[in-house]
Amino acid sequence: MMIVRVSGGLGNQMFQYAFYKYLQKKGYDVRIDINDYSYIEYHNGFELERVFNIQPRYANLNQVKKLAYFKQSLFCKIYRKIFKTELRKKTEITFYNSLQDEKYDKPVYFDGIWQDPTLAASIEKELKKDFQFSTTNINNLCLDMKHQITNCNSVSVHVRRGDYLKNKKFGEICNKEYYVNSMNYIKEKYHNPSFFIFSDDIEWCKENLSFISNDIRYINFNNGKNSYLDMYLMSLCNHNIIANSTFSWWGAWLNSNADKQVICPQRWDTTERDLSLDSWIKI
Repeated sequence: MMIVRVSGGLGNQMFQYAFYKYLQKKGYDVRIDINDYSYIEYHNGFELERVFNIQPRYANLNQVKKLAYFKQSLFCKIYRKIFKTELRKKTEITFYNSLQDEKYDKPVYFDGIWQDPTLAASIEKELKKDFQFSTTNINNLCLDMKHQITNCNSVSVHVRRGDYLKNKKFGEICNKEYYVNSMNYIKEKYHNPSFFIFSDDIEWCKENLSFISNDIRYINFNNGKNSYLDMYLMSLCNHNIIANSTFSWWGAWLNSNADKQVICPQRWDTTERDLSLDSWIKI
């Protein structure tokens, strides 16, 4: 049995689910571990089932324990040796090249983020079938915004501030200059674009970005359990300007417009990681 640990917010959950589907397609008996959400508060909790109506196979706590997912103590090492289990921790996005041809003949617990565009591309058909947004709880404001988005040359702009302001790894990459240059690029390339700004700091956006265009609309009504509807609306736009965030990465990836233009930052964080697709423009 293979178990993939799922943790973090919706964007990370989607990458981890993609890895689960990849292993499943390779023929492994694989399940996901969501036990973290019973004692750790991650954003809006485990969201995949509620947002996409998907039913992955879940690992219970006993199954997780049998794979010896404990701290790296001497006891753990002895336990894994006796019961022939393996713990794989991988947070780099280079995992796909190193794991794709690997064969597993014993149980493995995978603990990582598994952020890799190549992986998503390899099972694109399966993921797009599974990642169909539930619109059961869609509100009138969201319906109105959907109508606006689908009736103009819409461009989503995701501005993530909040927790990024104090995070040295992610902060200051998608700064004011990035958004000004990205929006101006769109204005030069496309006729009469309408910008739809999604942000956890709308006031900052109004103060710093409103001068760029006379057609900017701000979305700040999808909160709490309905936050995923921002990703849904992003995916409906003609084009996307994303932040260094897996949330807007998936919003752009799920955009079905064959002629879409996606703009992303030159760097994802302070490391050498790169989550961009070949067709995306780096600014």
